[in-house]
Amino acid sequence: MVILQLGAKESSISIVHAGYPYVIRSLSIPQHLTEAIANYHQCDWLKARHQKTGRLKNWKPDATQKEEDTSAGTAALSSQLENLVLEVEQTFKIFTNS
Repeated sequence: MVILQLGAKESSISIVHAGYPYVIRSLSIPQHLTEAIANYHQCDWLKARHQKTGRLKNWKPDATQKEEDTSAGTAALSSQLENLVLEVEQTFKIFTNS
């Protein structure tokens, strides 16, 4: 079983094998996801948080922003999520090589 805990300031991954924690690692995500969205869209932290959690429907930081960028925020988060995927892959390599 894999437990992935994503927090605002800290994140971790745990692999449980035969009922016991086998691997527990802190994940290093260099920049908070909300902060990455705020920087990308040049908006305040609260609006970025709402964008991240989907609480503001059809919110656009400015009229010239592309629709796909504002709805999913993928451009803002792509490097952050790529780092997360690499960290998870590394954890599985540790587990399989043990």
